[in-house]
Amino acid sequence: MIVASWEINGKKFTIANTHLSVDIKEREMQMKYIKKYMKKVQGIKFVMGDLNSNAPEGLVQKIFSNWKDALPEGQVTFSVDKPYYKIDYMLYDSKSPIEVINAKVDSPRLSDHFPCYIDIVIK
Repeated sequence: MIVASWEINGKKFTIANTHLSVDIKEREMQMKYIKKYMKKVQGIKFVMGDLNSNAPEGLVQKIFSNWKDALPEGQVTFSVDKPYYKIDYMLYDSKSPIEVINAKVDSPRLSDHFPCYIDIVIK
């Protein structure tokens, strides 16, 4: 996980980007660690990246139950060859004072994943 923090108009903003394990037990431990780590972070916070977890598995929904996914519901992000899974997320703490005004999953170019974008407004 790589974490970047900065201030925008006096508000702290933190993004944690990660690529989690393909092993479900390792992935669950990683998610729990990330959630615990981010609990200590103040201000607006995001966790994003390849979480290697699809909706039927339910790990993201279970562990990040108080977070929202900024990406469109039902949108697949993997794989380019056989688009079937959503394993990439842009999660934000539901208490964060933001509004997602645009979110999209774009056409792939250089990866086996679809690029994901969001535009937000800080309230």
